[in-house]
Amino acid sequence: METTDGTLLGGRVAYRQPAIGYRTGIEPVLLAAHCPARPGDRVIEAGCGAGAGLLCLLARVPGILAEGIEADPAMANLARHNTGATIHHADVAAFVAAGPYDHAIANPPWHDLAGTPSTVPSRVLAKRAD
Repeated sequence: METTDGTLLGGRVAYRQPAIGYRTGIEPVLLAAHCPARPGDRVIEAGCGAGAGLLCLLARVPGILAEGIEADPAMANLARHNTGATIHHADVAAFVAAGPYDHAIANPPWHDLAGTPSTVPSRVLAKRAD
Protein backbone atom coordinates (compact mmCIF):
# COMPACT_ATOMS: atom_id res chain seq x y z
CA MET A 1 0.00 0.00 0.00
CA GLU A 2 1.34 3.41 -0.94
CA THR A 3 1.20 5.80 2.03
CA THR A 4 1.68 9.47 2.77
CA ASP A 5 2.74 11.26 5.93
CA GLY A 6 0.04 13.13 7.81
CA THR A 7 -0.25 15.19 10.95
CA LEU A 8 -3.07 16.08 13.31
CA LEU A 9 -3.43 18.33 16.36
CA GLY A 10 -1.26 21.07 14.91
CA GLY A 11 1.56 18.63 14.16
CA ARG A 12 1.59 16.97 17.61
CA VAL A 13 0.51 13.69 16.00
CA ALA A 14 2.39 12.33 13.00
CA TYR A 15 1.30 9.16 11.23
CA ARG A 16 1.15 7.38 7.89
CA GLN A 17 -2.07 6.86 6.00
CA PRO A 18 -3.02 5.38 2.63
CA ALA A 19 -2.31 7.61 -0.37
CA ILE A 20 -5.52 6.29 -1.94
CA GLY A 21 -8.64 5.12 -0.14
CA TYR A 22 -9.90 6.17 3.26
CA ARG A 23 -8.12 9.34 4.39
CA THR A 24 -8.41 10.77 7.89
CA GLY A 25 -10.76 13.68 8.46
CA ILE A 26 -11.76 15.55 11.60
CA GLU A 27 -13.74 12.62 13.06
CA PRO A 28 -10.89 10.86 14.92
CA VAL A 29 -9.81 14.17 16.47
CA LEU A 30 -13.33 14.78 17.78
CA LEU A 31 -13.68 11.18 18.92
CA ALA A 32 -10.47 11.37 20.95
CA ALA A 33 -11.41 14.77 22.39
CA HIS A 34 -14.68 13.42 23.77
CA CYS A 35 -13.38 10.21 25.34
CA PRO A 36 -13.10 10.76 29.12
CA ALA A 37 -10.12 8.40 29.49
CA ARG A 38 -7.54 8.84 32.23
CA PRO A 39 -3.99 7.45 32.48
CA GLY A 40 -4.13 3.71 33.09
CA ASP A 41 -7.58 3.26 31.50
CA ARG A 42 -8.07 0.58 28.83
CA VAL A 43 -9.55 2.00 25.64
CA ILE A 44 -10.55 0.10 22.51
CA GLU A 45 -11.43 1.64 19.16
CA ALA A 46 -13.66 -0.29 16.78
CA GLY A 47 -12.71 0.26 13.16
CA CYS A 48 -9.50 2.11 13.98
CA GLY A 49 -8.24 2.49 10.39
CA ALA A 50 -4.66 3.75 10.40
CA GLY A 51 -4.93 4.60 14.11
CA ALA A 52 -5.52 8.37 13.98
CA GLY A 53 -8.15 8.29 16.75
CA LEU A 54 -5.96 6.26 19.07
CA LEU A 55 -2.98 8.50 18.29
CA CYS A 56 -4.95 11.64 19.14
CA LEU A 57 -6.18 10.06 22.37
CA LEU A 58 -2.66 8.92 23.30
CA ALA A 59 -1.41 12.47 22.68
CA ARG A 60 -4.11 13.89 24.96
CA VAL A 61 -3.96 11.21 27.66
CA PRO A 62 -0.52 9.62 27.94
CA GLY A 63 -0.53 6.33 29.78
CA ILE A 64 -3.77 4.85 28.45
CA LEU A 65 -3.72 1.22 27.34
CA ALA A 66 -4.92 1.48 23.75
CA GLU A 67 -6.22 -1.28 21.49
CA GLY A 68 -7.90 -1.23 18.11
CA ILE A 69 -10.00 -3.49 15.92
CA GLU A 70 -9.68 -3.22 12.14
CA ALA A 71 -11.15 -5.47 9.43
CA ASP A 72 -8.81 -4.39 6.62
CA PRO A 73 -5.50 -6.27 7.10
CA ALA A 74 -3.38 -3.56 5.45
CA MET A 75 -4.95 -0.85 7.63
CA ALA A 76 -4.52 -3.01 10.74
CA ASN A 77 -0.80 -3.31 9.97
CA LEU A 78 -0.56 0.43 9.38
CA ALA A 79 -2.32 1.12 12.69
CA ARG A 80 0.13 -1.20 14.48
CA HIS A 81 3.04 0.68 12.92
CA ASN A 82 1.56 4.11 13.71
CA THR A 83 0.40 3.52 17.27
CA GLY A 84 2.51 0.71 18.70
CA ALA A 85 -0.77 -0.46 20.24
CA THR A 86 -2.37 -3.89 20.08
CA ILE A 87 -4.43 -3.90 16.90
CA HIS A 88 -6.75 -6.85 16.32
CA HIS A 89 -7.34 -7.78 12.68
CA ALA A 90 -11.01 -8.74 12.93
CA ASP A 91 -14.53 -7.87 11.88
CA VAL A 92 -15.94 -5.69 14.65
CA ALA A 93 -19.25 -7.59 14.64
CA ALA A 94 -17.45 -10.92 15.23
CA PHE A 95 -14.76 -9.68 17.62
CA VAL A 96 -14.68 -11.23 21.07
CA ALA A 97 -13.26 -8.61 23.41
CA ALA A 98 -10.48 -9.44 25.84
CA GLY A 99 -11.89 -6.77 28.14
CA PRO A 100 -12.92 -5.34 30.36
CA TYR A 101 -12.34 -1.91 28.84
CA ASP A 102 -12.94 1.42 30.51
CA HIS A 103 -13.93 3.09 27.23
CA ALA A 104 -14.89 2.06 23.73
CA ILE A 105 -14.83 4.53 20.84
CA ALA A 106 -15.85 4.18 17.20
CA ASN A 107 -16.56 6.21 14.11
CA PRO A 108 -18.89 3.76 12.37
CA PRO A 109 -19.53 3.75 8.63
CA TRP A 110 -22.25 6.28 7.87
CA HIS A 111 -23.06 5.64 4.19
CA ASP A 112 -26.04 3.40 3.47
CA LEU A 113 -25.45 0.23 1.47
CA ALA A 114 -28.08 1.38 -1.03
CA GLY A 115 -25.93 4.38 -1.99
CA THR A 116 -23.36 4.52 -4.76
CA PRO A 117 -20.17 2.78 -3.62
CA SER A 118 -16.69 4.18 -4.09
CA THR A 119 -14.52 2.58 -6.75
CA VAL A 120 -11.82 2.18 -4.10
CA PRO A 121 -12.47 -1.02 -2.05
CA SER A 122 -10.89 0.28 1.17
CA ARG A 123 -13.20 3.32 1.13
CA VAL A 124 -16.22 1.02 0.74
CA LEU A 125 -15.21 -1.00 3.81
CA ALA A 126 -14.56 2.16 5.86
CA LYS A 127 -17.67 4.11 4.90
CA ARG A 128 -20.55 1.72 4.10
CA ALA A 129 -22.53 -0.60 6.35
CA ASP A 130 -26.06 -1.74 6.99
